[in-house]
Amino acid sequence: MNEAAQRQTPPPFLGPLGVSTLALMLYSVGLVIQVAGQYSF
Repeated sequence: MNEAAQRQTPPPFLGPLGVSTLALMLYSVGLVIQVAGQYSF
């Protein structure tokens, strides 16, 4: 029962901190794509 409960709860780093880092990564990737598009075209 302990293992099943531990599997259902997400790890701590997948909380708000993980969401914010994911958003930052997506935002930076979008900026890089925009800059690359401006320079290549």
